Amino acid sequence: ALHGRADRNRCLTCGSTSCRASYHDKLKRINSHLLLKKESLQDSLRPDGDADIELSQAAAAAFTLPPCETCGTGVLKPDVVFFGDSVPRDRVNFCNDALNNSDALLVCGSSLAVYSSYRFVVAALSANKPVCILNIGKTRAEYEGLPVLKLEASVLALVNSLPLLGLQLNDDDTVVSIASAVADISDPSLVSSSP
Repeated sequence: ALHGRADRNRCLTCGSTSCRASYHDKLKRINSHLLLKKESLQDSLRPDGDADIELSQAAAAAFTLPPCETCGTGVLKPDVVFFGDSVPRDRVNFCNDALNNSDALLVCGSSLAVYSSYRFVVAALSANKPVCILNIGKTRAEYEGLPVLKLEASVLALVNSLPLLGLQLNDDDTVVSIASAVADISDPSLVSSSP
């Protein structure tokens, strides 16, 4: 994934990755003395999932942040590119190489709002490669009037239907099959070019 994976953490010191859910469980376990009752949290919960919570200085000082289990000292953060961060250069190069060696581009679950992802759509179209976008809601490509095939659907629905077809997401043949289907798009009436 271009902007990382929210299901894992990355160490800011050694770069190793680990399971984010396990880390959250560990945080809860070693900081159980700071856990709030769900009822008190509901009042301060914001739509983005964050909450405004007032902690005493003593409670804040008592918070324990476990270090990276690989290097023993590093701080962990979700393995995602936050707004204002840059996509790692090696990941951009990997995506450019993959696009250069492909027949089409399949975008799954992205609004393409930020240029770091949108540029690959522009590059594919500039190379006369078809682009298919699987997303709920309009994307930047549609707002810009780019000629793309837009499938208004949930990526989760696609992933959940793969086993019914005897396919797995981590199976290279599945990825090739999906990409081939996108590359075979030849009917211009299927392509959206208006916002």
